[in-house]
Amino acid sequence: LGQAKELSLALNSLCNSISAEQHLLYTLKSCLVHFERNVRNSKYSDESKFLMHQLPKAKTKDEVNFIFEQLEVIGNEKINDWIAEYQTPWILASLNHNFSLMDHDIWMTTPFDINVSECSHANVNRERTRLRLKTAIFHSWNYDLTLYRRFHNYQQYNIPMSSKDKSESVKDDSEFQKRIQELEYEEHKEELEQKRLDNQLKKLEIAQKEKELNEN
Repeated sequence: LGQAKELSLALNSLCNSISAEQHLLYTLKSCLVHFERNVRNSKYSDESKFLMHQLPKAKTKDEVNFIFEQLEVIGNEKINDWIAEYQTPWILASLNHNFSLMDHDIWMTTPFDINVSECSHANVNRERTRLRLKTAIFHSWNYDLTLYRRFHNYQQYNIPMSSKDKSESVKDDSEFQKRIQELEYEEHKEELEQKRLDNQLKKLEIAQKEKELNEN
């Protein structure tokens, strides 16, 4: 969930004509392997697990709604928590194409696992690893844009990029690098602020314990 939130914020910073969560309706497809494993390892009844496994397979919205209705009939409180989570629009859209705004052809040709996303950024990872998701997206955007320009120039002229194209590319690259540096700076500030708050909380906890000891 945290990575999905980071993704939505990154996409929203690139295009703010729609909300951050709406971006996920167009772009996110969950890993089915992880979904099924989580269901399989859960403590729900076999009947509940069977219904849960049908969620990505349902062919219509009515079938999906029927699955949720049947789970509600079971009446388990934890089941209701599961239902509430998976009825979240972008989570449901990432599992069942009937609720997704992703192009149907893209949905059908994109595997239900994380292998594609992991291998697609192999070249970016050579440059730098362990990036925050939002920063990694900008690195990938910059990398893909550079590849596109090279491919376009080769297709059009059968020659490497011209000096003009190179200068434009350098300009765009510098703007992207500046944006990435700004993001990394913001993330660093957030980390420092979080550490400051954590330290304050620890001091308050210590003070509270000392007060309790003195009272005893």
